[in-house]
Amino acid sequence: MTAQLNPYFGIDYNITMNYRFKSNHFANSGGYYTQYLVSRLDGEFYSTVFGMIGRSADPDYTGEKTWVIDDVYPPKPYHNFNAVYQRLYQLGFNTLFDNTNAWLTTSPTDVIGYVSHGVHAGMPWDYILNILQFNYAKGATFATWESWNSWSYGVSWIWHGQLSHFIYKGGSGGSGHVYEPYTTGATREYNTFPAYAMGYSVVDAHFQGIYLNAWQNCVVGDPLTAIAWSKQTLTKPTTWQGTNLVTDTVFIPTGRTLTIAANSIIKLKHNGFITGEVTNFIVIDPVTFVVSNWSRALFVANHNNHPKLVWGNHPTIPPTNGFRVYRKIGTGNWTLLASVSGNVYHDYNVEIAPPQGGVGQDVFYRITAMINLFQESPPSNQVYLMASRIKRKEAAGNNLQPLLTYSLSQNYPNPFNPTTTISYTIPKNGLVTLKVYDVLGTEVAELVNEVKEAGNYSVTFNASELPSGIYFYTLTSGNFMATKKLILLK
Repeated sequence: MTAQLNPYFGIDYNITMNYRFKSNHFANSGGYYTQYLVSRLDGEFYSTVFGMIGRSADPDYTGEKTWVIDDVYPPKPYHNFNAVYQRLYQLGFNTLFDNTNAWLTTSPTDVIGYVSHGVHAGMPWDYILNILQFNYAKGATFATWESWNSWSYGVSWIWHGQLSHFIYKGGSGGSGHVYEPYTTGATREYNTFPAYAMGYSVVDAHFQGIYLNAWQNCVVGDPLTAIAWSKQTLTKPTTWQGTNLVTDTVFIPTGRTLTIAANSIIKLKHNGFITGEVTNFIVIDPVTFVVSNWSRALFVANHNNHPKLVWGNHPTIPPTNGFRVYRKIGTGNWTLLASVSGNVYHDYNVEIAPPQGGVGQDVFYRITAMINLFQESPPSNQVYLMASRIKRKEAAGNNLQPLLTYSLSQNYPNPFNPTTTISYTIPKNGLVTLKVYDVLGTEVAELVNEVKEAGNYSVTFNASELPSGIYFYTLTSGNFMATKKLILLK
């Protein structure tokens, strides 16, 4: 068959991680076809296969290696190499992109993915063996727009480059064609590479790039190989060390342990988060959490059966003024525990309940970043645990709560270019407007115009379309009105 569309083709453009090819995932629901997906562990020599299995078992999780996209000019009409370049760049990955007729043969860092036209760009059929001078990272994947590039293992096809050559040179998987395909039968790297970079397995990712089923496609690689920690429940005790990219929620169930080794760097992007059984989450200092979303910045781990709070810096507020740690017990109010200068806090007044539960009290934590000595950001995400014991004086003070008042803070930074953060507080629910005016009193931006609940808020003002100068911002809520000056310097 040459016209049966693959229902998984490009199905997860937004990287929800909900379309992994696993047993019974779409059984009797969703309108998806029942399919078998077969991948090969293959190579020209036994040592090649063993090497691929070894690399697949210990892939590079840093998210820092290079994707090589070697296009030609004029671009071919049946694909879009620029699309994969743009997507990888937008997702924050390192790329080497060339759309001239020169060949990309070297990279300043190890290569995690390669795509080109191969012989159709004028390269000799053995270019993978003798022209490309890349060092391939463990987990590196491969795709080219060549016919026959997976035609045979053990027999070189002198008309085109071979996927088997890539495996021999240190690759860990890829896809190709065992016969002359229509261009509709080729793997679309603009689906495959972003999916793989964000945590889909090498086989899932290549399958999302295959347009037609029942065609002459060949997928090579261990279906468990992934190069990012994506949405998953841990199935065994796991230790992270070095740099690890987390792109979705990693859940720690009872009976499994996640340990983050000292001096590790945990990079959280997209929907990256770590949650689950607090008792089984161990963080050995120092560990750096790099976050892009303040609502996924705070984590709670276990330190000798006491809560250990660890967090990343606010994405837009420098950490120099420190943080404030808040706690709530049960249905009580939030209370300030401490002001700290680092990214770790131990609550030795609370003991964590054992995993099997029992009678305990719910304990919640959140933090704020200090904008200056008096002004703090809106709170981070909340983290939760069940405590088996709380010191009596801590529980007795649980009803203390700072009184909210109307306030409008000075924007930070100021002067700014082109974005700045404006924070404000309202003590009761009501309509809030926040507007920006030029020196003549003309409204140039409306940042807020909606009903808000009582609390602390912040909003980002992007003035990239405005000229340099002095502007004013005004907060109105109920009978309260306040105005402050901001300066845009370009």
